[in-house]
Amino acid sequence: MSSSFSSGPSSSYASVPLPAPIPTSGSWSAPASQSSTKNCPTCNKECKSTAKFCMGCGFNFAKSDEDEVARNVEAARLRQQQSRDREQQQRNQASLMANQAAQAYKPSW
Repeated sequence: MSSSFSSGPSSSYASVPLPAPIPTSGSWSAPASQSSTKNCPTCNKECKSTAKFCMGCGFNFAKSDEDEVARNVEAARLRQQQSRDREQQQRNQASLMANQAAQAYKPSW
């Protein structure tokens, strides 16, 4: 019986690059697109991007983030309500126009 497998390594497999090794020691650094620091909005002290509080004045970054989320949620809710109100107003206007057209058109049959 003849074998369809070759005894040598395939050239297509030999040219496949291997992934870079994962470092096991040293410090990991954030990608260049992510800043590793942030400035305090109160005292402008440079703090770690993961800091919960400013080391200079004690500003609460976490509370600030929660407040911003709450403001954004409220703004989104208001935009949604305004959109609903506009849609309802358009429906009412269309209904009024349809009723006026129906009243104006009186078939002569």
